[in-house]
Amino acid sequence: MKNINEKDYSDFDLSKAVAFALRFRVPMIYGYDDMAPCKFETVLCEHCGHSVWDKEYLVPKASVRNRKFGYLDIWKYVVDEEIRGKLIENFDITEDDFRPVRTKSGEIVMWEIAPQHVMKPIGNVNGCKKINVCKKCGWTEYSPPKYEIDDCREYYYITKEALDDMHDINFMCEEAFGQPFATFVSRRVYDYLIERYPRMQFAPVFLKESN
Repeated sequence: MKNINEKDYSDFDLSKAVAFALRFRVPMIYGYDDMAPCKFETVLCEHCGHSVWDKEYLVPKASVRNRKFGYLDIWKYVVDEEIRGKLIENFDITEDDFRPVRTKSGEIVMWEIAPQHVMKPIGNVNGCKKINVCKKCGWTEYSPPKYEIDDCREYYYITKEALDDMHDINFMCEEAFGQPFATFVSRRVYDYLIERYPRMQFAPVFLKESN
């Protein structure tokens, strides 16, 4: 039986993917109001507004139920304690690569995937363009990756240099609004997860051959 990614990307050869980006679309664990980002961010530069989303997210326990994985409606990917434990146990992934998601009472109900490792730049092979460079802090804002197909399915390219530098879990270097465009996992992490959770959604990452 095909997993969800083999169905979504039926016209792609996923065997050639060297890594994968998280793209959980279901289930949505919790939706926040439009002002939610302001509650979770710390502004690093008043001049350009560059910020990091470094505060813990709160969700009602009833929203989590028995879900194993999902996303928060601010494009944060979360997993339960079991998946987190297995990733730490079996891969080069540590406790620092996760942040707790709590209820208002402080109970941990899920774990946000928050990689410590930032990849080498790959924006140039994914159509990302520099939009702005802050004259005060030097932070660079990029346009989103450009996909070469019209149906908005995400997929990415990676250079050999960036692939060699990848860890088992990573943030993309390029970002906008204080958020990396993507979270990448190694091929071996993908194979492990998709075998156990065939409805866990990912986007393929292909090696960009040198010209």
